[in-house]
Amino acid sequence: MKIIYGFDCALRNFGICCIKFNDNWRNQLQEYNKSLLLLLESNKNIIIELQLLLKDLDNFINNIITIIYMDVIDLANKSNNELTLIDKTKILKGLLCHFDKILPPPDIVLIEYQMKQNDISRAISHQIAYHYIQYKNTSIYKDVSFSINEDNINRGKDNSNRGEDSIVELVGTSLKNAYTLAPNGEYGNFIAKYSNYVANKKHTDFNFKYFLKMFNVEQYKKLLNMTNKTNDIADAFLMCFGWLKKNKMI
Repeated sequence: MKIIYGFDCALRNFGICCIKFNDNWRNQLQEYNKSLLLLLESNKNIIIELQLLLKDLDNFINNIITIIYMDVIDLANKSNNELTLIDKTKILKGLLCHFDKILPPPDIVLIEYQMKQNDISRAISHQIAYHYIQYKNTSIYKDVSFSINEDNINRGKDNSNRGEDSIVELVGTSLKNAYTLAPNGEYGNFIAKYSNYVANKKHTDFNFKYFLKMFNVEQYKKLLNMTNKTNDIADAFLMCFGWLKKNKMI
């Protein structure tokens, strides 16, 4: 299993989606196929066993990608002008440390690349990357002009909840719109009607809601009844989905 975080960076509409991905699904699916063939080739009454196998297979397919956490958060909770950079950093740090406590350690952290013009979101994306990157190679410090004796350093215990070998990537803004889940959910259907920004949002929201309806999990139903705010979560989810498609993992 892989735990993947997707971050849609913004101060007022900070979207996060955390998914669990079964990266061994192809091998497991082959085992189901073998079991099904053996059952069909048997001479006994297979109706009950077939029903059980298909129910198990349905549950397996439903859980190849599972959303375990998703939210959209207002990091400012007031006008942008009232917050200094230090204020924003404190709020973000508190939120990421909260995620460390409530979420499983990530194997992959995906952060949407932010343009230079969007200074606030760009700073947020860099701070998220800094929070999750694990750096173990300390050889660079051996060439400093002056250092204290490392043996005398009082080392504290690292209690962070971050994956030791996690992958942290800044992904392009187009990745979330590069792939389609829903029938008629192709990006071209939206860009033909709307401006780039609106088309991007409507495309991800449409495909995200199709995923929620398709799997019909109880915890997804609340989102389907929301009329706004879902597109920021949708961006974060489609970023994860797009990354898996791009890397031929699904």
